[in-house]
Amino acid sequence: MQINSFNSKIFIETTVGSGLPEALESLAPSRIFVVTDENTRLHCLPHIEELLAGQKVHETVIGQGEGSKTLETIKQLWDSFHSQGADRAALVLALGGGMLLDVAGFAAATFKRGMPVINIPTTLLSMVDASVGGKTGINFHGYKNHIGVFRAPYQVMIYPDFLKSLERRQLYAGWAEMLKHGLIQSRRHFIRLVMSYPEQLPPGEMAHLIRDSVDIKNFFVTSDPYEGGLRKALNLGHTIGHALESLALERGETLLHGEAVAYGLLCEYGLSVHRLGAESTIYSQLVDYIGRSYQPFSLPSGEWPLLKRYLQQDKKNVSNRINFTLLQNVGQPLVDQYVEWESIEEVLDEVFSQSRDRVE
Repeated sequence: MQINSFNSKIFIETTVGSGLPEALESLAPSRIFVVTDENTRLHCLPHIEELLAGQKVHETVIGQGEGSKTLETIKQLWDSFHSQGADRAALVLALGGGMLLDVAGFAAATFKRGMPVINIPTTLLSMVDASVGGKTGINFHGYKNHIGVFRAPYQVMIYPDFLKSLERRQLYAGWAEMLKHGLIQSRRHFIRLVMSYPEQLPPGEMAHLIRDSVDIKNFFVTSDPYEGGLRKALNLGHTIGHALESLALERGETLLHGEAVAYGLLCEYGLSVHRLGAESTIYSQLVDYIGRSYQPFSLPSGEWPLLKRYLQQDKKNVSNRINFTLLQNVGQPLVDQYVEWESIEEVLDEVFSQSRDRVE
Protein backbone atom coordinates (compact mmCIF):
# COMPACT_ATOMS: atom_id res chain seq x y z
CA MET A 1 0.00 0.00 0.00
CA GLN A 2 1.40 3.40 -0.98
CA ILE A 3 0.36 6.76 0.46
CA ASN A 4 1.66 10.03 -0.97
CA SER A 5 2.43 12.48 1.81
CA PHE A 6 4.02 15.91 2.18
CA ASN A 7 7.26 15.53 0.16
CA SER A 8 7.32 11.81 1.05
CA LYS A 9 6.07 8.44 -0.06
CA ILE A 10 4.80 6.07 2.63
CA PHE A 11 4.72 2.34 1.98
CA ILE A 12 3.00 -0.28 4.14
CA GLU A 13 4.50 -3.64 3.21
CA THR A 14 3.65 -7.19 4.28
CA THR A 15 7.27 -8.39 3.87
CA VAL A 16 10.11 -6.78 5.84
CA GLY A 17 12.55 -5.15 3.45
CA SER A 18 10.15 -5.00 0.52
CA GLY A 19 10.61 -1.78 -1.46
CA LEU A 20 13.88 -0.80 0.19
CA PRO A 21 16.21 -1.88 -2.68
CA GLU A 22 14.17 0.24 -5.11
CA ALA A 23 14.42 3.25 -2.79
CA LEU A 24 18.19 2.85 -2.49
CA GLU A 25 18.54 2.51 -6.25
CA SER A 26 16.57 5.70 -6.88
CA LEU A 27 18.62 7.68 -4.35
CA ALA A 28 22.04 6.17 -5.20
CA PRO A 29 23.51 7.42 -1.88
CA SER A 30 27.23 8.08 -1.53
CA ARG A 31 27.08 6.20 1.79
CA ILE A 32 24.43 5.11 4.27
CA PHE A 33 24.31 6.01 7.95
CA VAL A 34 22.13 3.47 9.78
CA VAL A 35 20.86 4.79 13.13
CA THR A 36 19.57 2.22 15.63
CA ASP A 37 19.22 1.69 19.36
CA GLU A 38 20.31 -1.53 21.09
CA ASN A 39 16.90 -3.17 20.61
CA THR A 40 16.47 -2.36 16.93
CA ARG A 41 20.09 -3.25 16.22
CA LEU A 42 19.49 -6.69 17.73
CA HIS A 43 15.94 -7.45 16.55
CA CYS A 44 15.32 -5.39 13.39
CA LEU A 45 18.58 -4.61 11.62
CA PRO A 46 19.29 -8.29 10.76
CA HIS A 47 16.12 -8.33 8.63
CA ILE A 48 17.44 -5.65 6.27
CA GLU A 49 21.24 -6.02 6.46
CA GLU A 50 21.46 -8.15 3.31
CA LEU A 51 19.66 -5.42 1.38
CA LEU A 52 22.46 -3.00 2.24
CA ALA A 53 25.18 -5.21 0.76
CA GLY A 54 27.46 -3.39 -1.63
CA GLN A 55 26.77 0.00 0.01
CA LYS A 56 29.17 2.02 2.18
CA VAL A 57 27.37 1.54 5.49
CA HIS A 58 28.14 3.14 8.86
CA GLU A 59 26.19 2.22 11.97
CA THR A 60 25.52 4.44 14.97
CA VAL A 61 23.74 3.11 18.06
CA ILE A 62 22.05 5.72 20.25
CA GLY A 63 20.43 5.42 23.67
CA GLN A 64 16.79 4.53 24.25
CA GLY A 65 13.97 6.51 25.82
CA GLU A 66 13.19 10.20 26.28
CA GLY A 67 16.40 10.65 28.26
CA SER A 68 18.29 10.30 24.96
CA LYS A 69 16.28 12.92 23.11
CA THR A 70 18.97 15.51 23.75
CA LEU A 71 21.54 17.73 22.11
CA GLU A 72 24.23 15.27 23.27
CA THR A 73 22.67 12.55 21.10
CA ILE A 74 22.51 14.95 18.16
CA LYS A 75 26.20 15.72 18.64
CA GLN A 76 26.94 11.98 18.69
CA LEU A 77 25.26 11.67 15.29
CA TRP A 78 26.92 14.79 13.87
CA ASP A 79 30.29 13.45 15.02
CA SER A 80 29.58 10.18 13.23
CA PHE A 81 28.53 11.94 10.03
CA HIS A 82 31.60 14.17 10.12
CA SER A 83 34.18 11.49 10.96
CA GLN A 84 32.87 9.14 8.26
CA GLY A 85 32.86 11.77 5.53
CA ALA A 86 29.15 12.36 5.06
CA ASP A 87 28.14 14.65 2.23
CA ARG A 88 24.72 15.86 1.11
CA ALA A 89 24.35 12.78 -1.09
CA ALA A 90 24.64 10.50 1.95
CA LEU A 91 21.51 8.81 3.30
CA VAL A 92 20.38 8.46 6.90
CA LEU A 93 18.39 5.29 7.45
CA ALA A 94 16.53 5.60 10.76
CA LEU A 95 15.46 2.25 12.20
CA GLY A 96 13.55 2.60 15.44
CA GLY A 97 10.70 4.11 17.39
CA GLY A 98 9.41 7.67 17.50
CA MET A 99 12.18 9.11 19.63
CA LEU A 100 14.87 7.69 17.33
CA LEU A 101 13.11 8.93 14.17
CA ASP A 102 12.77 12.43 15.66
CA VAL A 103 16.43 12.57 16.66
CA ALA A 104 17.90 11.02 13.52
CA GLY A 105 15.70 13.23 11.37
CA PHE A 106 16.79 16.38 13.20
CA ALA A 107 20.48 15.45 12.98
CA ALA A 108 20.14 14.74 9.25
CA ALA A 109 18.17 17.93 8.60
CA THR A 110 20.80 20.14 10.20
CA PHE A 111 24.04 18.50 9.01
CA LYS A 112 25.33 20.33 5.92
CA ARG A 113 21.83 21.84 5.67
CA GLY A 114 20.19 18.51 5.11
CA MET A 115 20.69 14.91 4.05
CA PRO A 116 17.87 12.62 2.85
CA VAL A 117 16.28 10.24 5.35
CA ILE A 118 14.43 6.97 5.02
CA ASN A 119 12.36 6.19 8.10
CA ILE A 120 11.75 2.57 9.03
CA PRO A 121 9.51 2.75 12.13
CA THR A 122 9.64 -0.28 14.39
CA THR A 123 6.92 0.52 16.96
CA LEU A 124 3.21 1.02 16.44
CA LEU A 125 3.50 4.58 17.73
CA SER A 126 6.19 5.49 15.23
CA MET A 127 4.33 3.78 12.36
CA VAL A 128 1.16 5.82 12.81
CA ASP A 129 2.65 9.05 14.16
CA ALA A 130 6.35 9.93 14.15
CA SER A 131 7.08 8.55 10.68
CA VAL A 132 4.47 10.82 9.04
CA GLY A 133 4.56 14.59 8.75
CA GLY A 134 8.19 15.65 8.91
CA LYS A 135 8.42 16.85 12.51
CA THR A 136 11.89 16.31 13.98
CA GLY A 137 13.49 17.51 17.18
CA ILE A 138 14.73 17.08 20.72
CA ASN A 139 13.73 17.98 24.25
CA PHE A 140 15.41 20.97 25.89
CA HIS A 141 15.64 22.00 29.57
CA GLY A 142 13.05 19.35 30.38
CA TYR A 143 10.50 20.62 27.86
CA LYS A 144 9.14 18.24 25.23
CA ASN A 145 10.22 18.82 21.59
CA HIS A 146 11.40 22.36 22.36
CA ILE A 147 13.99 22.38 19.56
CA GLY A 148 13.27 21.07 16.08
CA VAL A 149 12.51 21.62 12.41
CA PHE A 150 10.03 20.41 9.82
CA ARG A 151 11.88 18.08 7.44
CA ALA A 152 9.98 15.38 5.57
CA PRO A 153 11.73 12.02 5.07
CA TYR A 154 12.44 10.93 1.52
CA GLN A 155 10.48 7.75 2.13
CA VAL A 156 8.81 5.81 4.95
CA MET A 157 8.79 2.01 4.96
CA ILE A 158 6.24 0.54 7.40
CA TYR A 159 6.62 -3.18 8.10
CA PRO A 160 3.87 -4.35 10.52
CA ASP A 161 5.79 -7.62 11.05
CA PHE A 162 8.11 -5.70 13.37
CA LEU A 163 5.21 -5.41 15.83
CA LYS A 164 5.52 -9.12 16.68
CA SER A 165 8.51 -8.34 18.92
CA LEU A 166 6.80 -5.51 20.82
CA GLU A 167 5.68 -5.82 24.41
CA ARG A 168 2.04 -5.07 25.24
CA ARG A 169 2.78 -1.66 26.75
CA GLN A 170 4.42 -0.44 23.52
CA LEU A 171 1.47 -1.61 21.44
CA TYR A 172 -0.99 0.38 23.52
CA ALA A 173 1.24 3.45 23.35
CA GLY A 174 0.71 3.45 19.58
CA TRP A 175 -2.98 2.64 19.99
CA ALA A 176 -3.52 5.93 21.83
CA GLU A 177 -2.43 7.92 18.78
CA MET A 178 -4.79 5.83 16.66
CA LEU A 179 -7.66 6.59 19.06
CA LYS A 180 -6.84 10.26 18.57
CA HIS A 181 -7.03 9.84 14.79
CA GLY A 182 -10.49 8.36 15.13
CA LEU A 183 -11.66 11.17 17.41
CA ILE A 184 -10.56 13.97 15.10
CA GLN A 185 -11.91 12.50 11.86
CA SER A 186 -13.57 9.08 11.84
CA ARG A 187 -16.18 7.73 14.24
CA ARG A 188 -15.94 4.38 12.42
CA HIS A 189 -12.19 4.18 13.06
CA PHE A 190 -12.62 5.12 16.72
CA ILE A 191 -15.34 2.51 17.31
CA ARG A 192 -13.26 -0.22 15.63
CA LEU A 193 -10.37 0.65 17.95
CA VAL A 194 -12.32 0.65 21.23
CA MET A 195 -13.87 -2.68 20.22
CA SER A 196 -10.43 -4.25 19.62
CA TYR A 197 -7.24 -5.11 21.47
CA PRO A 198 -4.02 -4.81 19.44
CA GLU A 199 -2.34 -7.91 20.85
CA GLN A 200 -5.28 -10.02 19.61
CA LEU A 201 -5.49 -8.72 16.03
CA PRO A 202 -4.44 -10.81 13.02
CA PRO A 203 -1.64 -9.15 10.98
CA GLY A 204 -3.90 -8.26 8.04
CA GLU A 205 -6.41 -6.39 10.20
CA MET A 206 -3.63 -4.54 12.02
CA ALA A 207 -2.12 -3.46 8.68
CA HIS A 208 -5.48 -2.05 7.59
CA LEU A 209 -5.95 -0.14 10.86
CA ILE A 210 -2.42 1.27 10.51
CA ARG A 211 -3.25 2.35 6.95
CA ASP A 212 -6.45 4.07 8.12
CA SER A 213 -4.59 5.96 10.85
CA VAL A 214 -1.79 6.98 8.48
CA ASP A 215 -4.41 8.15 5.97
CA ILE A 216 -6.05 10.33 8.62
CA LYS A 217 -2.81 11.88 9.80
CA ASN A 218 -1.71 12.35 6.20
CA PHE A 219 -4.91 14.28 5.43
CA PHE A 220 -4.08 16.87 8.08
CA VAL A 221 -0.37 17.00 7.21
CA THR A 222 -0.86 17.52 3.47
CA SER A 223 -3.62 20.08 4.08
CA ASP A 224 -1.41 22.13 6.39
CA PRO A 225 2.27 21.02 6.25
CA TYR A 226 3.66 23.65 8.63
CA GLU A 227 0.88 23.59 11.25
CA GLY A 228 -0.58 27.00 10.55
CA GLY A 229 -4.15 25.90 11.27
CA LEU A 230 -5.87 22.62 10.42
CA ARG A 231 -2.90 20.39 11.27
CA LYS A 232 -3.18 21.57 14.88
CA ALA A 233 -6.08 19.11 15.16
CA LEU A 234 -3.40 16.43 15.53
CA ASN A 235 -2.47 18.02 18.86
CA LEU A 236 -5.57 16.62 20.54
CA GLY A 237 -4.39 14.98 23.77
CA HIS A 238 -0.90 16.40 23.42
CA THR A 239 -1.09 19.66 25.36
CA ILE A 240 -1.65 17.84 28.66
CA GLY A 241 0.09 14.71 27.32
CA HIS A 242 3.41 16.50 26.73
CA ALA A 243 3.19 18.13 30.16
CA LEU A 244 2.65 14.72 31.76
CA GLU A 245 5.69 13.36 29.89
CA SER A 246 7.84 16.22 31.16
CA LEU A 247 6.56 15.70 34.70
CA ALA A 248 7.31 11.96 34.55
CA LEU A 249 10.80 12.70 33.22
CA GLU A 250 11.43 15.05 36.17
CA ARG A 251 10.18 12.35 38.56
CA GLY A 252 12.54 9.82 36.95
CA GLU A 253 9.58 7.66 35.92
CA THR A 254 9.00 5.89 32.61
CA LEU A 255 5.86 7.17 30.92
CA LEU A 256 5.68 6.33 27.24
CA HIS A 257 4.57 9.09 24.87
CA GLY A 258 1.44 7.19 23.89
CA GLU A 259 0.53 6.54 27.53
CA ALA A 260 0.80 10.26 28.22
CA VAL A 261 -1.36 10.94 25.16
CA ALA A 262 -3.98 8.47 26.42
CA TYR A 263 -4.36 10.48 29.63
CA GLY A 264 -4.15 13.70 27.64
CA LEU A 265 -7.07 12.48 25.51
CA LEU A 266 -9.13 11.82 28.63
CA CYS A 267 -8.45 15.32 29.97
CA GLU A 268 -8.94 17.14 26.69
CA TYR A 269 -12.07 15.22 25.70
CA GLY A 270 -13.36 15.98 29.19
CA LEU A 271 -12.75 19.68 28.52
CA SER A 272 -14.60 19.24 25.22
CA VAL A 273 -17.61 17.78 27.02
CA HIS A 274 -17.72 20.55 29.63
CA ARG A 275 -17.02 23.50 27.32
CA LEU A 276 -18.37 22.47 23.92
CA GLY A 277 -21.00 19.84 24.64
CA ALA A 278 -19.14 16.95 22.98
CA GLU A 279 -20.83 13.54 23.31
CA SER A 280 -20.65 12.17 26.83
CA THR A 281 -21.12 8.59 25.56
CA ILE A 282 -17.82 8.82 23.64
CA TYR A 283 -16.19 10.13 26.82
CA SER A 284 -17.53 7.14 28.75
CA GLN A 285 -16.15 4.75 26.12
CA LEU A 286 -12.77 6.47 26.29
CA VAL A 287 -12.68 6.38 30.10
CA ASP A 288 -13.62 2.69 30.12
CA TYR A 289 -11.14 1.64 27.43
CA ILE A 290 -8.17 3.56 28.81
CA GLY A 291 -9.04 2.44 32.34
CA ARG A 292 -8.90 -1.22 31.26
CA SER A 293 -5.95 -1.02 28.90
CA TYR A 294 -3.41 1.44 30.36
CA GLN A 295 -1.50 1.41 33.61
CA PRO A 296 -2.63 4.01 36.14
CA PHE A 297 -0.74 7.31 36.37
CA SER A 298 -0.71 9.18 39.65
CA LEU A 299 -1.15 12.95 39.64
CA PRO A 300 -1.81 14.26 43.16
CA SER A 301 -3.14 17.82 43.39
CA GLY A 302 0.11 18.92 45.03
CA GLU A 303 1.85 18.45 41.67
CA TRP A 304 -0.66 20.45 39.65
CA PRO A 305 1.39 23.70 39.92
CA LEU A 306 4.35 21.84 38.38
CA LEU A 307 2.12 20.56 35.59
CA LYS A 308 0.88 24.10 35.06
CA ARG A 309 4.47 25.27 34.62
CA TYR A 310 4.99 22.72 31.86
CA LEU A 311 1.67 23.64 30.23
CA GLN A 312 2.69 27.29 30.17
CA GLN A 313 5.77 26.36 28.12
CA ASP A 314 3.75 24.61 25.39
CA LYS A 315 4.84 25.72 21.89
CA LYS A 316 1.25 26.48 20.83
CA ASN A 317 0.60 29.04 23.54
CA VAL A 318 0.01 32.72 22.77
CA SER A 319 0.50 35.46 25.37
CA ASN A 320 0.80 32.87 28.17
CA ARG A 321 -2.67 31.49 27.38
CA ILE A 322 -2.77 27.67 27.32
CA ASN A 323 -3.78 26.50 23.86
CA PHE A 324 -5.73 23.30 23.23
CA THR A 325 -7.28 21.39 20.37
CA LEU A 326 -10.75 20.37 21.53
CA LEU A 327 -13.69 18.58 19.91
CA GLN A 328 -17.14 19.91 19.24
CA ASN A 329 -17.91 16.30 18.40
CA VAL A 330 -16.17 13.29 16.88
CA GLY A 331 -14.73 14.43 13.57
CA GLN A 332 -15.18 18.11 14.45
CA PRO A 333 -11.92 19.38 15.96
CA LEU A 334 -11.60 23.02 17.02
CA VAL A 335 -8.05 24.37 17.18
CA ASP A 336 -6.69 27.31 19.17
CA GLN A 337 -9.02 26.86 22.13
CA TYR A 338 -7.66 28.83 25.08
CA VAL A 339 -8.63 27.41 28.45
CA GLU A 340 -8.26 29.03 31.87
CA TRP A 341 -6.40 27.15 34.59
CA GLU A 342 -9.48 26.71 36.80
CA SER A 343 -11.20 24.62 34.12
CA ILE A 344 -8.05 22.53 33.65
CA GLU A 345 -7.94 21.85 37.40
CA GLU A 346 -11.51 20.58 37.31
CA VAL A 347 -10.81 18.04 34.59
CA LEU A 348 -7.53 16.96 36.23
CA ASP A 349 -9.47 16.21 39.40
CA GLU A 350 -12.07 14.27 37.42
CA VAL A 351 -9.60 12.17 35.43
CA PHE A 352 -6.97 11.49 38.05
CA SER A 353 -9.40 10.79 40.88
CA GLN A 354 -10.68 7.94 38.66
CA SER A 355 -7.10 6.78 38.21
CA ARG A 356 -6.55 6.85 41.99
CA ASP A 357 -9.68 4.77 42.48
CA ARG A 358 -8.26 2.10 40.13
CA VAL A 359 -4.99 1.96 42.10
CA GLU A 360 -6.83 1.55 45.41
